[in-house]
Amino acid sequence: MNEAEESKTAALNECERRDVKAREDQKRVKSNIKSLNKNLEKERQKFEDLQTAPERFAKQIQEGEKNKIKFENGLSVENQKLEKIMSGLREATRDLQQEKEQKESVLLQVREKVNKAKTEQDMASTELDVYMRKVREQESQIKMKQFNLEDYQKKLQANTSLCDELKLKVPKQKKEIESLEKEIEQYTQMESTLAPKVEATQRQLMEGKSSLSAHKTRGKLLESLMMAKEAGHIPGIIGRLGDLASIDQRYDVAISTACPFLDNILVDTADTSVLCIKFLKEHDLGRASFVILDKMEVNRSSALREFRGPENVPRLFDLLHIQNDKHMPAFYYGMRDTLVANNLEEATNIGMGTGGRERYRVVSLSGDLVEKSGTMTGGGKQVFRGKMSSSIQQEFSPVQIETLERDTAKLKHELEEYQKRKRAAESRISQLQTDVQENESRLQKATMDIEFCNDQCKVYETQLNELKSNRVTVDPKQVEKLERRHKECQDVYEQIHTQFLKSEAAVQKLDEKIRAVGADKVEAQQNKINSIQKELDEVKSVISKANIGIASNERNIAKCSEQIESYLQDIKEADEKKVRVSEELSKLEEEVKRIMNEFENCVEGRDELREELEEIKSELTELTNSLNKQKCDQQDLKHEKEKLDGIVKQYRDKDKYYKEQLKKLKFETTPPSPPTEQQLEEMVKVDLTTEVAVEEERLSVMKPNLAAIEEYRKKEEVYKKKVEEVDKVTGDRDTKKKEYDDLRNRRLTEFMAGFSQITINLKEMYQMLTLGGDAELELVDTLDPFSEGIILSIRPPRKSWKNIKNLSGGEKTLSSLALIFALHQYKPSPLYIMDEIDAALDYRNVSLLGHYIKERTKNAQFIVISLRNNMFELADRLVGIYKTHDVTSCISIAL
Repeated sequence: MNEAEESKTAALNECERRDVKAREDQKRVKSNIKSLNKNLEKERQKFEDLQTAPERFAKQIQEGEKNKIKFENGLSVENQKLEKIMSGLREATRDLQQEKEQKESVLLQVREKVNKAKTEQDMASTELDVYMRKVREQESQIKMKQFNLEDYQKKLQANTSLCDELKLKVPKQKKEIESLEKEIEQYTQMESTLAPKVEATQRQLMEGKSSLSAHKTRGKLLESLMMAKEAGHIPGIIGRLGDLASIDQRYDVAISTACPFLDNILVDTADTSVLCIKFLKEHDLGRASFVILDKMEVNRSSALREFRGPENVPRLFDLLHIQNDKHMPAFYYGMRDTLVANNLEEATNIGMGTGGRERYRVVSLSGDLVEKSGTMTGGGKQVFRGKMSSSIQQEFSPVQIETLERDTAKLKHELEEYQKRKRAAESRISQLQTDVQENESRLQKATMDIEFCNDQCKVYETQLNELKSNRVTVDPKQVEKLERRHKECQDVYEQIHTQFLKSEAAVQKLDEKIRAVGADKVEAQQNKINSIQKELDEVKSVISKANIGIASNERNIAKCSEQIESYLQDIKEADEKKVRVSEELSKLEEEVKRIMNEFENCVEGRDELREELEEIKSELTELTNSLNKQKCDQQDLKHEKEKLDGIVKQYRDKDKYYKEQLKKLKFETTPPSPPTEQQLEEMVKVDLTTEVAVEEERLSVMKPNLAAIEEYRKKEEVYKKKVEEVDKVTGDRDTKKKEYDDLRNRRLTEFMAGFSQITINLKEMYQMLTLGGDAELELVDTLDPFSEGIILSIRPPRKSWKNIKNLSGGEKTLSSLALIFALHQYKPSPLYIMDEIDAALDYRNVSLLGHYIKERTKNAQFIVISLRNNMFELADRLVGIYKTHDVTSCISIAL
């Protein structure tokens, strides 16, 4: 049914496509018919005009002939008038005409003489040129060859000088490069020597500052006691217990929760503690708890004994890194055999001693504490942390800090100086290498130019020698004779030409006098004649065009008729195509109706089949249930039969037993004869036959449909196929689910590893930027880190823990930068762009931030936008942006 529906849908789509195409064709045909009718109307109008054209052209010719005769007669009359005027003028200018004719005859004679003199002059000049041409050509070649030779000699000299200069310059540059490379090696060695020293001193300086800051923030009470120790008043004070050891950052919460004695002060003897208490009372500093070291020696054997916890869970005491082994009993006193579990569930199992095991005091990594007594402590959002550092801090004095700062600054200055010299040497080497390559290229080119110039000089010298040796010689007398004859011819020509110009001027003067006599009458008459001639030409043109129109009219009529026939034929074909398209559209509509009816029938049939399928499924369900019931009954019968078989066997065993017992017994009276074995078997058989008859009666009453078994087998095959498909799909689902779970676990593992590393980096970075503060990243939901988010908690120097949103602007800036630097320390980037990150910071914090960025520029590039001079003065290059005359400009300065 689905295939039928798909085929009908495809047929409908095809019909729709054909319908769109047919309607486009119909639209195009209608537009074509409209255009053809318009062109046909134009051609018919043109045809009518061509049919009336001969009569129109005949009228034009007739009118033109009349006007032609009229204008010709008028032109003849005006020409006669002009002739009369000219006759009168000839009488008036007869003397001038005669004089003009005489002058013209003289001018003609002089012209012949001029032409003859010019010919003789040209012949003399040609003879002289022909005689002197070879000499001139040879002299020209010699001059050109000499010029080229001198040019190549200059080039040769210049290239030779350049070559000599470069041959001296290139070795010097190479020698300088070798010297600079040796210097760079020395600078690199010094840099590799100084860099670890700088790093070590910086690390020591940071540790000293952190220690000094921690010393300042330990509280007035502890600070006063330590000052009394330093002054020698109470020398037995050792220090705060939590500061005398270190533990991995992972166990910070656990030890801060499980060991409340970390804030106690360790002293050597009880007398020292008494002195401390008196000191506190005298100075009204408050109360403090003290741990007496010599009283703790009883715990040393317990601390040193080998301990192995259940399930390989570590003991908190064993995870400590104690600064001095003498203090070991005090730490054991504070935490005993407390164990560290990964989570609360593990802590509960171990602490409660399930399975009859020994109970322990257990703390989880998240701060949940299980006591031996069974009490549990935990919960809440805040946990105890920070009571013990991950590294043992050495005590530093301000003088030591100043000394370290001077040493660090000195080493950094030396390192920067060597790095600066190294960069300058590398830059110089790069420039020298470029110059050497360029100079070597120039030297090679100059050498090639020298070879070429030498070859060309030799060629031109050879050619000059040949030209000079084969120089053409001329006869000076002949040259003098030809030049003299050319001079004589030129003098004669100039003399005759002067006489010709005078005669020509006299003739022109007489001609002007003749034209001046009656010029106005002649000009007016000539204008009339020109006007009549113009109108006559126009009439002739009209007659000619009319004759041409008559001659081409028949051809145009035939052509127009053919065009009209062509348009009529095109219109007829377009009408036929329009009819075909309309018929095709009608067929498509009928076909669409038919397909729609078939589609509706298919839908109705599908619905009916679905109903039948539902009925069949229902019936199959009933049959399946009935068959399952019958199978259950059959199984019950089988079990009943097995039960009866057991009973029969039991009776047989009893019979055997009783027979053996009977053999042992002796009766005094004669008992009734016991049944024989055959009789017993018959009795059992009768009982079984009775039970079988009863069961058969029950089976006949049930009346099962045995045809359902075959139907059941068929359905069972279908069911098995479906089960196989379901198993396959379930297997694929389980595989994908396993992959999904693996990816989730991998994501969680990688995230937690990165989160832990970033948390450590954040703490170090914030302590470095603030010189004593603390920062912590916490998961809102530790069970599912991706559901809730992360909390950034900050403890600025000499302040309490706060959420970042409750900090000031400068503190927020430092916290955010510490987080950013921690993230990029975990996954570094080669380029950083920072926009006014120091806007909310004071001078001190800007300097700290600037120096940190300066250190980070060893492995990355920083582009920092800043308006603080103590920030941008540390840059390697400054780019200033400014605006003048509404135009933004920039300037770059290398520092």
